[in-house]
Amino acid sequence: MPRRLACGCFLLLAAGLLPLTTLAADFQTPAISAEALRDRQQGDDPLLVIDVRDPVEFRIGHVPGAINLPESDLANHLEDLAAQPGVVLYCIAGTRTQRAEQTLIHHKVPNVFHLEDGLMGWLDSGFAVEKGAGHEQVGSGASR
Repeated sequence: MPRRLACGCFLLLAAGLLPLTTLAADFQTPAISAEALRDRQQGDDPLLVIDVRDPVEFRIGHVPGAINLPESDLANHLEDLAAQPGVVLYCIAGTRTQRAEQTLIHHKVPNVFHLEDGLMGWLDSGFAVEKGAGHEQVGSGASR
């Protein structure tokens, strides 16, 4: 593991934002790997990537181009989310991702995916994270 990545993981762990183990979960949406998501986001048809963690966690590090929409706020944005070509949900361990996917499934939002292994899968693939507030609003187009 590169030193920079190891330091970032240590900071997340020390802040209590990274569990010692990730949740092996039963998701009801298709998984998208970190590699496939990265490739898709670099193409002509990106997906809306939603970090469903709290804003403080989001600012510490998130998938580049992701927006922050905490799991508890998803229901306030159903119309915008349903209009997207695809939505990818993620958190750290999967618990909030599962609750978020249930909300979107219940409200019949189409084309919902989850990031395989969440943010840890992204980091384990060697991909960088963005830090700071970044993109925090659901817009009319997919995140870039």
